[in-house]
Amino acid sequence: MLLLAMALVGAASAATSSSFYVKSVEPEVINVKLGEPFEVLCTTYDWYEWCTFKHEENSCEIEWKYDLWNVTMGPCDNYKNRVEFRGVYKSYECGLQFAEAKAEDDGEWSCDFESYIKGGSRGDGYTASKTFRVNVELPDRKSTRLNSSHLCNL
Repeated sequence: MLLLAMALVGAASAATSSSFYVKSVEPEVINVKLGEPFEVLCTTYDWYEWCTFKHEENSCEIEWKYDLWNVTMGPCDNYKNRVEFRGVYKSYECGLQFAEAKAEDDGEWSCDFESYIKGGSRGDGYTASKTFRVNVELPDRKSTRLNSSHLCNL
């Protein structure tokens, strides 16, 4: 009987924890030219309290504030003045719009979520993560030099 009770509790815990996951990342691959804007939108299947975009050692945090009934930008120093929140919280969306792509944006990123727990603290919720790729197209220096000298000779 004790084993049956333990099995039921374990199954209930597994079902609850696995129900919080990242539904989608749109787009999964972003191809953007240097200096051009781009955006990404991550979606879960349930309410989140924290949404963090990570790339290498840098991160940008977004937090749902119950008392404000709104999402707020948290620490995002490495992307300051060039990102804005995008998404609809009641649709479980969390996204960023970048005003301009920089060379250091190139590479693998992740959107990491922590579920909302009423009265809870960071680390109390279930977590989920999904990766996406940003490919920043750099200008071809050789063709830029040729074009510049061509313009000078006209």
